[in-house]
Amino acid sequence: MPKGEHLTKKFKVALINCHKELDNLFQDKSVVIGKLEKIFGVSRSEIYEILKNKNYEFGEKEKTKRGRKSKGPWWGNFFLREEIGAKIFDCLQKGQSCTLDDLVTHARLEAYFTGSKTLLYKIVRDMGFKYKKIDQRKIMCEKNYIVRAKVTFLRKYLQFQNSSENIIFIFLDETWVYKNGSQVRKWVKEDDKRMNDIKITSEGERFTILHAGYKGGFLPNCGLIFSSKNNDRDYHKTMNGEIFFDWVKTKLVPDLDKINSKCVVVMDNAPYHSVLLEKPITKSANKSVISAFLQKHGVTFDEKLLKNQLWKLAEPYIQNSSKKYVVDEFLNSKGYEVLRLPPYHCQYNPIEMVWGHCKTFYNKNIQNSKFTGSDKVLKVWQEALLNVTSIMWNNYVNHTEKLIKEDWEKNMGNMDILNVPPLIISFENQSDSESDINMSSGDEEC
Repeated sequence: MPKGEHLTKKFKVALINCHKELDNLFQDKSVVIGKLEKIFGVSRSEIYEILKNKNYEFGEKEKTKRGRKSKGPWWGNFFLREEIGAKIFDCLQKGQSCTLDDLVTHARLEAYFTGSKTLLYKIVRDMGFKYKKIDQRKIMCEKNYIVRAKVTFLRKYLQFQNSSENIIFIFLDETWVYKNGSQVRKWVKEDDKRMNDIKITSEGERFTILHAGYKGGFLPNCGLIFSSKNNDRDYHKTMNGEIFFDWVKTKLVPDLDKINSKCVVVMDNAPYHSVLLEKPITKSANKSVISAFLQKHGVTFDEKLLKNQLWKLAEPYIQNSSKKYVVDEFLNSKGYEVLRLPPYHCQYNPIEMVWGHCKTFYNKNIQNSKFTGSDKVLKVWQEALLNVTSIMWNNYVNHTEKLIKEDWEKNMGNMDILNVPPLIISFENQSDSESDINMSSGDEEC
C-alpha cells in the first residue's frame, strides 16, 4: 500500500484476523509480522499500531478515549454543601420562601461561591433536593395529632371488625349537585374558531345532599336533599348542626332501629357533626361563668377570689374534661356507637366512592330529563341513587376495609391484625381520652 494512504476499517479488520491465523501457525512473532508486511504492504510500525487498537477487533467501532471533564472545585466543596443544606432547612422550619436565587445569594455571602447559578442548581439536585409544588394535605396528614387520630381510628375499626358481635358499619356524608349539572371536562380544540360559539350552560341552583349506607346499600329512608339558598360554592356552609341533628333524630335513628345488629356510625369531623354538648370555657370568660363552672364540678371556693385565681382552680378540670358532642351522646343513648374519621382521611369513608358514581350518572342524565325545576333534580338524583346496587356498595366497603388493613400494617409494623384485641362493646355514655383530640372545622378537608 502506498505510503500515507488512509487505512480503511475493513483493511484493519482483515489485518487483525490474518494476524490471529498466522499467530496460531508460527511461534516466532517476528515471522508473523514479516508475513503481514508482505501480504498487506504496510510497515511494521503501522502493523503494531493497528494491533494495539483492540476496538477494531471483530469489526467493532473505534472508541476514542476522552478525559472526563472536571466539575470544578465547587462540586465537592463540603463547606458549600453544608451551608446550602442548612439554609434550606432553616427556611423550611421558619416557613419562609427559598428560591434558587436566594440560595445563590446565600452561597456567595457565606461560602464565597463564585460559580454559576446553573452549577449551584446541579449541586443542590446532587444533594437530593427538588424544587416542586408542595402537597399541603400530605404535610397536614403527617402532623402528630392527625397521625394519632389516624392510628386510633384504624385500631378501633379493626377492633369492631374483630368483635364477636355482628357489627354493621354505617357510613354517612354530605355532597352536592347543581340544577343543570356540572361538566368539569369537555372536548376542546384550541385552534378551531367554532369552539368560541359553544354555549356555556349555567350550573344553576345548588342542592345539598345527606345520606347514609352500609354494605347492603343505602338506608331506605335516610335521603335528604334541599336547595341551597346562598351562592357560596362551599356546600359545607349550607348545612348546620340543627339540620344535621334533626336528620339524625328523624331519619337515621328510625332506620338504624330496623337493623337487627349493633351499628357503628362512621362520620367525619365537619363542624355541623361536632356541635359540643357543653361549650368549654376560656380564660376570656367573665368571673361568673368561671364560678358556675367550678360549682358544677363541686369545687368549693371563696367568692372574694379574683378572676385569675378562679381560673387557676378551674384549669385542671378544663384540661381533664373530655369533649362531648351532641350527636355522639344522642346516638350512644339510643344504643349506637360513633366512630369519627381522622382529619384529611376521607378515603376511609366508602360513601365518597358512591358519591362519585351517583354524580357521574346525575351529570350525564340531568340535561335529558323531561321534568323541569326542582322536580327534575329530585327525579334524576333518585335514579342516580337506585343506580348504585348493593353489590357496588359491598365492593366499595371491601375496598375501604382493605385500605384500612394495609394502613394499619404500615403504621404498626409487624403487629398482625389478628393480634388486635377484640373490643368489649359498651354503648353506655362514656368518654375516651383518645377521642378528645381537637378537630376544629378548619381540620376537615374532605
